[in-house]
Amino acid sequence: MSEHTRGPWSAFPDPKARCWRIDGPGGSYKHVADAIDEIHARRIVACVNACAGMADPAAEIEKLKARCERLTEAASEMVLALEWHPEPSPFGLEINREFAMRSRIDIARNKLRAAIAEIDGGE
Repeated sequence: MSEHTRGPWSAFPDPKARCWRIDGPGGSYKHVADAIDEIHARRIVACVNACAGMADPAAEIEKLKARCERLTEAASEMVLALEWHPEPSPFGLEINREFAMRSRIDIARNKLRAAIAEIDGGE
């Protein structure tokens, strides 16, 4: 990954250049980019500043996306497990029906706990 100018960045209009100037930190601000309008300038600055402290922002963001996806899947599975009602047994075996419901909830609970632990543990 190429090095980037770390934040905080700021943006302000540059009437002479007819664009928005984006500067990085420093005693005298370091010009790092130009943007065609305020919306783009502010978005660029917000992205850079949100990644402050990340050694490799692209890798960190990919990890966060993967964790979010696993947590969403686990939460969705828990909702399905809680809403699931197996068909009554034609043989009157309500114990098996109860066991099936509990098993499905236990599996979903374990996946949800693992996803939460991954976020809490950071790995």
